Amino acid sequence: MEALTPVELRRAVQDDLDQLGLDVLDVLDVVTLRMPGLGEAEERSLAEPFAALAQLQQEGLLRHLGVSHVTPAQVGCWPVPPTCC
Repeated sequence: MEALTPVELRRAVQDDLDQLGLDVLDVLDVVTLRMPGLGEAEERSLAEPFAALAQLQQEGLLRHLGVSHVTPAQVGCWPVPPTCC
């Protein structure tokens, strides 16, 4: 899944659910996303994408969120929903 904006993330999650014939994804690992700092020249905060994923989790489309291969600068001081590391 390659997504950055909340709209792209929502569309990508819904596409995965549709393709897999599921109502909920058990886990979505942030490393599977096209995140800045992972192959992109500019490192940016994960706050906006993770807030969008947290919203999808609250809506029952994602059970768990995972994160790996991120820097402290990307994480910063944003509220983190329950996350697997």
